[in-house]
Parts: sequence; C-alpha cells; structure tokens
Amino acid sequence: MMLRDSIADRLDHKYTELAHYQANGATTVLVLQSHDMSMVNEQILTAALQDVLGNVPHPGLDEIWLVWSIGTSIPLVFCLVGSDAVRASAAERMERLILKGL
Repeated sequence: MMLRDSIADRLDHKYTELAHYQANGATTVLVLQSHDMSMVNEQILTAALQDVLGNVPHPGLDEIWLVWSIGTSIPLVFCLVGSDAVRASAAERMERLILKGL
C-alpha cells in the first residue's frame, strides 16, 4: 500500500473517533511519532499528508503534529496541520530550540 493510501485510511478512521471529542468542545490533535515510521522522514510524511488533506475537509481533526525523535537528543516537534497562530507559535519554539543548539 502506498504511503498516501495508508495515511488516508488511518485518517478516515481517526476522524470518526475524534469528532466525538470535538463535538464536546475539545481541540482534537493527532500526534505522529517518528519511531512509528521506519524509512520515512518528515519531508516525505508532510508531502503525503498535504496530498491526502489537500483542500478536503477533515472533520473532527483540528491539528496534526509530528514528533521526530530519531537521531536527536531532544524530540523535534512540528505542527503540520493547525491554525495559523498555532503553527506560527510551534515554528517559533522550534527555531528557538535550534538556535540554542538543541
């Protein structure tokens, strides 16, 4: 199965689960972890997610985050899907960490 198809199948399943929490006022977040993705890097995963999500609504899901912990002393955290404010805040935090030398 192609990565894109695999992601699409998993997201469809998660939309239903997360919609229940979202309907009750919660912000719903899907966290992807690097140790779950052998032979895939954050660029490939991000491109596949963008291809799957495109302009298609993703009901029940507010944010998607990637936690990358392979080959780094502290986990790197990327907001792949979320509001502009959330994504900007996450990018700013990561930039500060990188400038500090991790």
